[in-house]
Amino acid sequence: MFRIQYKYISLFLVFFSSLMINGKKNCPRVPHDCEEKCVKYEWDKARKCSTCSCELQDGLFELDIMLDLETENIVKDLLNNKKKAGGANQRKWLMNKNGDKWEIPYVIDQRLLPVATDAIARAIADFHSYTCLRFVPRNQEEKFIQFFVSRGCWSYVGVRSSGVNLLSIGTGCEQKGVVIHELMHAIGFWHEQSRPDRDNHITIVWENIRTGKENNFQKMLNIESYGFPYDTYSVMHYKQTAFSRNGKPTIVNTDGSPFIEFQHEGFTVSDVNQINAMYQCNASVYGMATTASITTEESITDSASKTTFVPPTTESENEPGSTTQKTMLRSTTVDEGEPDLTTMTDLHTTIKETTDSQLFTTAHPTTVPEQTTDLFTTGAATTTVPCIDLWNLKKCKKMKNKSRCSKENVIPNCRKTCEICV
Repeated sequence: MFRIQYKYISLFLVFFSSLMINGKKNCPRVPHDCEEKCVKYEWDKARKCSTCSCELQDGLFELDIMLDLETENIVKDLLNNKKKAGGANQRKWLMNKNGDKWEIPYVIDQRLLPVATDAIARAIADFHSYTCLRFVPRNQEEKFIQFFVSRGCWSYVGVRSSGVNLLSIGTGCEQKGVVIHELMHAIGFWHEQSRPDRDNHITIVWENIRTGKENNFQKMLNIESYGFPYDTYSVMHYKQTAFSRNGKPTIVNTDGSPFIEFQHEGFTVSDVNQINAMYQCNASVYGMATTASITTEESITDSASKTTFVPPTTESENEPGSTTQKTMLRSTTVDEGEPDLTTMTDLHTTIKETTDSQLFTTAHPTTVPEQTTDLFTTGAATTTVPCIDLWNLKKCKKMKNKSRCSKENVIPNCRKTCEICV
C-alpha cells in the first residue's frame, strides 16, 4: 500500500516539476527574445513573467519620463529603429529666439516649497551659465514648462504639441542635479544608458533587474548624441543599482573598472556640449567645453568628460579657477549623503517601489547662489495645477464611468475628464 502511494506521489511530483520547468521555458527573455520591442511588456500572471506582447504604458517610463500618446509612439519607433531621435523626434524649443539665445517660458506652481524653488533656481543658473538656453517667466506663450508638485520627479521629453510641459518636483526631488536632469528631458534628451552604443561601455546585468522592469533597460536606436562619447558620469545616466531586485548592480562598466556614483551631481562636459550642439549655440560664445575652460568643485582627472560644472559667483574678485571661488562654492552646500526618499513614488506604483527613487539623487542645497535670486523676486509666474489629464483619455473616461473620480490616485491624473480642476 505504501509503495503504491509513494508511486503516485512520485508521479505527481514529476508532473508538477515538469509544469514548472516548462512554464519557465515558455517565459521569454524580455526584451532579447522579442521581435518587436515594447514600451511596456504584458505581464503573465499565471507564469509571473513578462511576455513579448505589448500593452499601453500609462504614465511613467524609465521611472521619470511621462508619456502621452505622441511620446509613446516616438519611444516605440526608437526601440524598433523606425525613426531617429534627432530632429522632429526631439521636439526642440525653437519657437522663441532673442539674439543668439533660445528662450523657454516657464511658470512656478505656488505650492512648491522654498527648497524646491531654490533647486530650480540653481539648475536654471547652470543652464544660463553654460548654454544659450534662457528660461524666462511665461507671458502669454502657448508652449511653456510648468514646475509643479506631484509624486516623484518626472517630465515629458521635448516640447509638447499640446502646449504645457509639466515637470514634477515632488518630495525628495528638491535638488539641483535632479532638476537639471528633468529639464534636460524637457528640452529633448533621453537617458544616457539608452544610447545605442552603450554596450561598448557598460554591461546590463539582467539577472539582477526586478522581474517586470526589464523594459527600463532597452536601447533606443539612433539617438542623436552629436558625436560626443558615451559618458557614465552624465547627469542623464542611471545609477549602478537602478531597479535592482537584490541590491546588486544592474549596470557595470564593460572594462571592469569601478562604476563611480557621480551621476546627478550636476552637468558634465558632455552634457553641456550636447545641449549646445542640439540648439546650435554660438560656438564663439559657447564653444565646446573642456576642463580647461571650467571650474570644478572636485577634481576628476582621468577623463575630460568626467567633470562637473559649477555655477560661477557674481563676486568680481572671484575669477574662474581661483581658490577663493572654489571655497565659496563649497560653502554653499553640505554633503549630507543621499536624502531620505521614502515618500517619493511615481504615479503608478505603491510605497514598495520607492527604492527606484534613488536613481536620481544628490545632496540637498542649503543656500542659493547669489546670482540666482533674481529669478524669483519678480515676474516668475505662479499658477495652480493645469486642467489636463495625465492618463490617456480612454482610461480617464473609464474611471469616470465607474464613478472612481474621487479615488486618491485618480484625482491628480484625470482632472479634466473628471471635472475636478481647481
